[in-house]
Order: sequence, then structure tokens, then C-alpha cells
Amino acid sequence: MPATQLVNELVEAADAKQPSNTIARYGRVDLLCSARRRRLFTDPGLCAAIVDRLTSNGAIIQTGTEYFRLAHTEAQAERADAS
Repeated sequence: MPATQLVNELVEAADAKQPSNTIARYGRVDLLCSARRRRLFTDPGLCAAIVDRLTSNGAIIQTGTEYFRLAHTEAQAERADAS
């Protein structure tokens, strides 16, 4: 499921004054994976709030892998410093 669909479902449930039904449905699953698109959440505050709510009472699984975007950003910064 795309992250946009998840957000839309939560917004629609809130508009219908029934967010607890939607939250309860997602709360029953053992693992929630959501596809995302780049630049979906352009507001850092909104993004932090969504991540906070999705990870509340959940378990974050550390895979032991390096973060591609962090490595890419660091490489860009090093190239900018070198030039």
C-alpha cells in the first residue's frame, strides 16, 4: 500500500469522526510496510508526526545495513567541500 493511501485513509476516517476504527485495524497487524514516494512529505513537522505515530508502541527492526540516502548525502557534501 502506498503511504499516500494510508494517510488518505486516516484523514477520511478523521473526517468521518471514526479514526479509532482505522487505527485499530492497522494496530492488529504484526508488520506494516508502506511504499513511499520521494517528496511525499515536504513538511518536516508533518513527517516527524507521522513517523512518531506509526512507530508508537511498535518495534523498529534494525537490519544492519547502511543507509543509502545518508551515504549519498555525505558523499555530496564531501564533493562540495573538495571543489
